[in-house]
Amino acid sequence: MSYFENGDIDVIVATNPISKSHSHDFLELAYVAEGSAQHTIGNNTMIIKKGDYFIVDYGTEHSYYSTDDKPLRVINVLFKPQLIDKSLVYCRSFNTLLNHYLIKIDALALKINPSDTIFTDDDGKILQYINTIVSEKEEMKLGFTEIMRSTLIELFITTMRKISSRDQNEDAVSIIMRAVQEDYVSPPTLGAIALKLGYSVPYLSMRFKEVTGIGYRDYIIRVRMEEARRLLANTDKKIVEIAECVGYSDVNFFYSVFKKTEGTSPAVFRKNLKNR
Repeated sequence: MSYFENGDIDVIVATNPISKSHSHDFLELAYVAEGSAQHTIGNNTMIIKKGDYFIVDYGTEHSYYSTDDKPLRVINVLFKPQLIDKSLVYCRSFNTLLNHYLIKIDALALKINPSDTIFTDDDGKILQYINTIVSEKEEMKLGFTEIMRSTLIELFITTMRKISSRDQNEDAVSIIMRAVQEDYVSPPTLGAIALKLGYSVPYLSMRFKEVTGIGYRDYIIRVRMEEARRLLANTDKKIVEIAECVGYSDVNFFYSVFKKTEGTSPAVFRKNLKNR
């Protein structure tokens, strides 16, 4: 079956009682609209029923089969990360997508991995989002892609609230993340943040790495590189200007950091985007 004939998002309504094990080179949001099934994703097997939904990551094997004689209907929203922003053309992970500046959710700070979770649409709000995406895809009116994009972003944020670790305003790690995101050009030192919050630097450093999996300096680089990708993809700024915009006065050092984190130079990254 051919997907994405009219862009970077597609909608497939599946009524087959059995779906053999398979994987995709795109992201999939699956919503059970009718019936129930036994679903296997990766090494986990569980029962999914009407109102349940889940996200399937790149390359993740999954399958299901109906558990009764009732009709099974699954709405599948298939999309590529570049739908959200073209700077995500090389993104191959839902968690990476969540961290994008248009969504700003760090999956490392969530209680559980959203790609391994079955969510339940308790109040029907997610189905409303899904129905909006389906109707926009079918009608293809002016601006339909933009509405699907914004609806998908709202769906993601609403869903991630279900597994948020704690009140973001009270969490020291979230405060640190926000401080960097708000001023990645000249971010505060960890010492300054520790003094403000009343923690020792060693404790805050250990806590930050424990929650996010990376150190404070590496997090600053990650935020800077995301902004660099956005500027390379969406503006005509010169690379030396972009380097300055994200906090690097030495363009050669910027080149070095970008290539180390992205696997290619800023110039090649931009060129590849234009050639797609």
